[in-house]
This record gives sequence, C-alpha cells and structure tokens, in this order.
Amino acid sequence: DAAAYDAYAAYAAYAAAYDDAAAADDAAAYDAYAAADDAYAAADDARKRNQLATADICREILTETIFEKLEL
Repeated sequence: DAAAYDAYAAYAAYAAAYDDAAAADDAAAYDAYAAADDAYAAADDARKRNQLATADICREILTETIFEKLEL
C-alpha cells in the first residue's frame, strides 16, 4: 500500500534526522567535555609551575638567611 510505504518512509526520514541530531549533540557534548578537561589540565600544570617557582624562591631566601646566620 502506497500510504503505508509513504508513512514508513516519513518515519525512516524522521528517525534518521533524530539520530543525526543526537550524534551532533553527543559530539558537541564530547567537545565541551574535552575542552573543559584541557583547561583543567592547563590550570593544573600552571599551578604546579607556580608551586615550583615559589619553592625555588623560598629555597633561595632560606639559603641566603642561613649563610648570613653562619656568616659564610
């Protein structure tokens, strides 16, 4: 029956469009998650570099202070 075939074709087109939209939505969500993960990793790396720089400054200050106290 032509009407049943047309209805099935319309449903198949709707289902394909829905699947395409869902796939695009999943891809966008994954991209957003990946971007957030990259931003977190960059912030974590910057935090570690800052901690190391702070430790180097503290080491330098403490070393100078100790040498001054020991009069070396």
